[in-house]
Amino acid sequence: MVMLDVRNLKVYFQILKGTVKAVDGVSFTLDHGETMGLVGESGCGKTTTAFAVTQLLPGNGRIVGGEIEFEGKLVAHGDIAMEVHEALKGANWLANVRAIVGRVSKQLEEHKADPEMTGEFHALIDMDLPVLEQLTAILGQPGADRESEELKQNLDKVVGKLVKGGAGIRRHRRRQRMADKELRAIRWWKVSMIFQSAMNAFNPVYRIGDQIAEALLVHKDKFQLFRCGKCKVNLAEGTEVKRPKGILCPTCGGIVLHRNMTKKETREKTLKLFDMVGIDRSRIDGYPHEFSGGMRQRSMIAMALACGPKLLIADEPTTALDVIMQDRILAEIRDLQRTLGIAMIVITHDISVVAEVAEKIGIMYAGKLFEYGSIADIFEKPGNPYTLGLMGAFPSIKGARKKLKSIPGSPPDLMNPPTGCSFNPRCPFTKDICTQAEPPTVKVAPNHWSYCHFANEVYAGKLREVT
Repeated sequence: MVMLDVRNLKVYFQILKGTVKAVDGVSFTLDHGETMGLVGESGCGKTTTAFAVTQLLPGNGRIVGGEIEFEGKLVAHGDIAMEVHEALKGANWLANVRAIVGRVSKQLEEHKADPEMTGEFHALIDMDLPVLEQLTAILGQPGADRESEELKQNLDKVVGKLVKGGAGIRRHRRRQRMADKELRAIRWWKVSMIFQSAMNAFNPVYRIGDQIAEALLVHKDKFQLFRCGKCKVNLAEGTEVKRPKGILCPTCGGIVLHRNMTKKETREKTLKLFDMVGIDRSRIDGYPHEFSGGMRQRSMIAMALACGPKLLIADEPTTALDVIMQDRILAEIRDLQRTLGIAMIVITHDISVVAEVAEKIGIMYAGKLFEYGSIADIFEKPGNPYTLGLMGAFPSIKGARKKLKSIPGSPPDLMNPPTGCSFNPRCPFTKDICTQAEPPTVKVAPNHWSYCHFANEVYAGKLREVT
C-alpha cells in the first residue's frame, strides 16, 4: 500500500490583491522507506506542498482542491465551493467546472463507502454534498452545454455565498478545525518535519532539550510501557505495542502495570536522540542562540525523529550551512533514514542535494509539477525544458568542462500567471500552442511524467540543447 498519496492538490492564498495559486494540481505518491526530492526555484510551491501535507498552512491558505491520503486514510480534502469559485474566474470555465464536479462526485462516492473514514472527514464530505447536488442540477439544465453569462451567475450564486464574506471565513475555519483534529493525532507522531530555518523554528526562550521533550510529552500516551509490579521486569516497551496477553506476569505471576512515559524518561530519550545526531549530551540544556548553525540543524533533526515517524519532510535541511557541514548533515539524514526505515521528502532548490539522497524527484515550477519520475531516468533523459535549464545551470565534475547556462527571466506572478504554459516566457522552445493552452501531463516512459506540449520531443533528444 502507498504511504502518501497526493492527488490534484491545489493550495491558494487569499490576499488583498486577489488569489495566489501557490500549488495548482500537484500529484505524486510515496512508498514506505522511499525518498523523494522536490526541486525548484524559490516561490514555486515546494514548502506550501509540505505544509498542506502536515496541515500547517497560515490562516489565509486553503486547500482548495484535491486530496491527501496517508496510509490509506484521508487527511486532507479540498473545498468544492472554493475550487468552483476560482474556476469561474478563468478561461474555459465551463469545461473546468464540469471536470471539478465530475472528479469530486467520484471521490465523494468512494469516501462514503470507505469503512475507515473518520467522523470528522465524514462531516467534511457532508458539507460538500449539498453544494455538489446544486451544481449538478444547474449543469444538467437545458442550455448548460455552452458558456453563458446567466449560467455563470447561477453557478456563482451557489458557491459565492459559501466562500465570500463572514460566512466564507466561518465555513473555512470550521473545515480547518475538523481537519486539524484528525491531523493532530499523527502530526509529529507519524509525520514530522525539519523546518527550513532551525534558528527560527526553535523558540529562543526555551532550552532545546525541553523543546524536543515536548514533542514526546504531547504523544506520551502512545509510548506504551508494560511492567510487572512485582519483579519489575519490562514485558513490552516502545511505540505502538500491544498489551501483553493476560494480566499476570509470565515470570512471577505478578500483576502487569501500564503507564505512559514520564518526564524523566522523555529526558533520557532526548539524550539518546542527541547521541544519534552527534551532539554532546552536556548541551541538552542549551538555548538555540548558544548552538552553531550545524548543531541547530542537527537538533531540529533530533526533534523530527523524536517520536519515530514513518514520514519525514526535510525542508531545505542544508540552508545557510557551508559545503562541509552540508555534506555531514546530508550523510546523517541518509544514514538515519536507512537505519530507521522511514520515508522522506527532501525539499530544496539545489538539484545536487536531491541527486545525493533521493530515489525519485519532482521538479516544481509556478505551483505545478513539471516533471516527476526516478532520479536515474530524469537525470539521464529529462523530458521537460525547465529540467534542462536547471541541469544546465549546475556544474558537473564529470565529462568535458562547459560554460554554465542560466535560465533567463524570473518566475511568474502566481496571482496572474501567463496564459498557457507558465514557463513559456522563459522557455527556449516556445511555440504558439505554449501561449494558448495549458500543456498536458505526458507519460514519456514508465513512471516518468512531464508537463509539456513537447514532452516526447524533449525526452527523445530532439529538443535537448538549451541555447
